[in-house]
Amino acid sequence: RFDFQRIPQKALEKHLEWIASEEAISIEKDAIHLIAQRANGGLRDAESLLDQLSLLPGKITINSVWELMGCVPDEELIALIKALIQRDPTQLLINLRNLLDRGRDPSAVLMGIASIIRDLVLAIAAPRNLDLTSISEQFQKELKTISNGIDIQLLFNWQSSLKGAENQIRHSSQPRLWLEVLLLGLLSVKSSSNERSKQKSILPKTNSLEGIQTSKANAQSKNKDQDVSIDKE
Repeated sequence: RFDFQRIPQKALEKHLEWIASEEAISIEKDAIHLIAQRANGGLRDAESLLDQLSLLPGKITINSVWELMGCVPDEELIALIKALIQRDPTQLLINLRNLLDRGRDPSAVLMGIASIIRDLVLAIAAPRNLDLTSISEQFQKELKTISNGIDIQLLFNWQSSLKGAENQIRHSSQPRLWLEVLLLGLLSVKSSSNERSKQKSILPKTNSLEGIQTSKANAQSKNKDQDVSIDKE
């Protein structure tokens, strides 16, 4: 068995740009970026995907890549994650059913949700290294904005809730139903950090009460000392 080293994404993008130039393939830069990203460092996979896309009429766009791969576009994943953050079940179901009605596989939608949750974690943990995320460059700014308004602990809790869900959906006779149930269940997941912050807000009050009690004890001890000194006199 031979384990070949993966090609860095930037190098793969340059190679695809060279092929597109040599073969006179009209393609958007974002589409090349997505091809290289989804190839995961595999030269053969990237070239094969570009070759399939070159058979399509007109200019190759990022949507052309999404459609061919059967994946969920970043824009629609962002819409789903916003509905989750806002705890809006109606909008969540509308966005989800629009995807499924257009033929998106439930497993692909679930994978996309897991991917953008991971990207949000990275955006919070490493805001200056958004190139570590898998989201398209044009949506990185919006991802950063969303990450500023969400607690990282909630994202971790969502990830825990999604563990094992892929197999459940894949082997279910009604994957659409279970995907809806799963995502609606995420609306009830809470961040434990919120509970900790409430506890922290209570602590100063407790400390202040202790301080009052301490000051009273000190005052009582001082009064006793004064009484003793008077008696001696």
